[in-house]
Amino acid sequence: MPRFKQDPDTALVQNLLNATPVAALLVNEELRISFCNKRAASSLAWTQDELEGQSILNIIPERFHERHAEHTLAYMANPRPLGMKFDRNVLAKNKSGTELPVEVSVHPIALKSGNYLLVSMLDVSDKLRAEAVEALNERLYESASIDSLTGLPNRSAILSVLAKAISEQRRKNDGLTVAFLDLDGFKAVNDELGHAAGDEVLKRVAQVLQQHGRRSDAVGRLGGDEFLLIFQGLGDEAGVRKVGESLLRSIETINQCRGERIHIGASIGALSLDVDAKLSPEQAVQIADELMYDAKRHGKARLEYLHYSGDCQPC
Repeated sequence: MPRFKQDPDTALVQNLLNATPVAALLVNEELRISFCNKRAASSLAWTQDELEGQSILNIIPERFHERHAEHTLAYMANPRPLGMKFDRNVLAKNKSGTELPVEVSVHPIALKSGNYLLVSMLDVSDKLRAEAVEALNERLYESASIDSLTGLPNRSAILSVLAKAISEQRRKNDGLTVAFLDLDGFKAVNDELGHAAGDEVLKRVAQVLQQHGRRSDAVGRLGGDEFLLIFQGLGDEAGVRKVGESLLRSIETINQCRGERIHIGASIGALSLDVDAKLSPEQAVQIADELMYDAKRHGKARLEYLHYSGDCQPC
């Protein structure tokens, strides 16, 4: 098959393509490879002499030939620069038939010897392997930081969120409240209906807490029937009570489980931190926990509140 006519125009293009760091092909109007650079030959496991003159279809998996022909005809009718990022169907094939995921760009180019398509290919096998490893690491991190029953952040994760919120509070002073929520009547559900029913209730409580939260709020499960909520920007005690008491009413609407009537509620200890409050996340949770027990001692299904300033001493 004839290749480039050797003239200064085509010789310059050959030199430029050999210097480029990506695989590059020049494809003629008959869709044959008129020239390939060294990187293309190496990537596809051919020699330059072997590739030049072949149909472009020889480096495309056979199941994509028909689609490629349709796309090429449409493209040739309206040639323009075209970039294609990798998806499952952008694949090249090397000499042995092994398929390679690639990102491709196509540009029309007119030379003295004729009209061509400049096809650049980037093998993204390493990139995809790295992305797969990253995705696996993310899944492993998620499994280590998410409570498997409720899908909420677990104790470690929500304490990390709280640590960040405390740091930002000292800088922004936009109001931070830590609320410790413990269910009332949950033990009776476990004892009378079984732990599977108890798990169902915990999942429904988690849904309620998520649905009633604002975008700036965070909620996590500490363990058992204990949850931690982090509110920002609620302002004074009245704002905290309004949100907290709304949550209490919503939890009380969970009154059926597996066809049986149940009676559950919640008690909340809410601790608002002053910008000068010097507390660690663990100390803030401990104080909110003590406030929650005050709520239980005072009759349950209620919220106990404390504003903690920098003048106070942590427990």
